[in-house]
Amino acid sequence: MTATSYSTAWLGDGELSEAQAGAKARTLSVLLAHGLPVPYGFVVTVDAFQSSSYGSGREARRNLRQKHSEDSLLRGELGADLERSISEYYQELVFLSGSRLVAVRSSAVGEDSVNASFAGQYKTTLNCGNMNEVFNAVLSCWASSSSERVENYRRRLGLPSGRGMGVLIQAMLQPRVAGVLFTRHPVDKRHLYVIEAANGLGSAVVNGARVPEHILVDPCSELRTPDIGRDGLLTHEDTKALVDAGQRIEQVLGYPQDIEWAITDNLHILQARPISTL
Repeated sequence: MTATSYSTAWLGDGELSEAQAGAKARTLSVLLAHGLPVPYGFVVTVDAFQSSSYGSGREARRNLRQKHSEDSLLRGELGADLERSISEYYQELVFLSGSRLVAVRSSAVGEDSVNASFAGQYKTTLNCGNMNEVFNAVLSCWASSSSERVENYRRRLGLPSGRGMGVLIQAMLQPRVAGVLFTRHPVDKRHLYVIEAANGLGSAVVNGARVPEHILVDPCSELRTPDIGRDGLLTHEDTKALVDAGQRIEQVLGYPQDIEWAITDNLHILQARPISTL
């Protein structure tokens, strides 16, 4: 594969479109440009995917899945130009963040829509600490674009085959607490903010591995008094920061949001998508 000059781009570039970066990266780029606390990072663009054998058609993707498991992909398939570009961006990200660890996250075109979230369907690899791990994680994201699980989800919703995959590479966080925030109640649709939180990484909440602390907040209440869960993981200051961020994100994106977040010393926004149940 020959990488184009558009194969990599910094997150927060206001010109990034979903067609260039995928839905997740495009949304986070918009939020970062509006001053929301999104971890800094860069995108391996959809163009890079489309130029690869992974993006060259369903039969080619099927053959690649048979050739490699997602845990044993081979370096070199990205192509020398793209590997060089990713390496340069990665080294600058390490310099800016002060840590070699990054999260490599899929950002597909067409995910995170009002009708289809694809939550948990695509590959994410955490704590990548060297170039081999980053390259393989990018390949794993690409391979997951046509996994059997994803194809079944598309068929169930009557959606077309995938339109492309961007890959988002961000500085890795080590949060004390993380989770999800809904800016409307996703079940009864009341104008209540629903916060679910757990110690450590938010993936434990998203994939259902841990029973989270559950907090309801009335965003119209001046005191914003939460119904603190049994563990008391979030302070009132944490809850206020989440509600404030949720209001700003909904204002920027124009629709009630399902937001993934993490708190280290400060709040970080990891993902935002429309609440599909509405």
